[in-house]
Amino acid sequence: MFVYETGLTTNRIALFFTIMEQPAPKELKRIFTKVFEDTTYCQRMEIFNPGHGPHDDGSAIDIFLNANDPDERKLADAIVRVLVSEKPRIKWGAIIWNRQTWDNRGGPVPYEQQQTMPHTDHIHIEWGPKGRMTRDFPGLEEKLATVLANHQAGE
Repeated sequence: MFVYETGLTTNRIALFFTIMEQPAPKELKRIFTKVFEDTTYCQRMEIFNPGHGPHDDGSAIDIFLNANDPDERKLADAIVRVLVSEKPRIKWGAIIWNRQTWDNRGGPVPYEQQQTMPHTDHIHIEWGPKGRMTRDFPGLEEKLATVLANHQAGE
């Protein structure tokens, strides 16, 4: 209905959403897509999502894993540990996962909006105006591949 009423084609809508993606979340999405391509993990990721704070201008990414699934929670916890350790290179402003946040105060600390938005179905990573322009995360792909390999090995 939206496509017909606006006269936009699906390809033009997809192009618009891609243009709205800032460099840092776009690069993180590329890395996650490559590392997890042959798995069932991290297959859904969202960057541009109007009406959802930093997603409005493409400055955040949500990577969907479920904290209520023990397997996915274990993997997500390991991913968050890597992302937190890589903050100087990734230059994110905040990570929210499973009712906790990591930000300029450190972390993990309880997420203030955990009652209404617990972030138990995805990892949320957002960037500020400077950090979102980051285009290269040296070594991150290899570190995430190691996390996946360890997870698949049951470690």
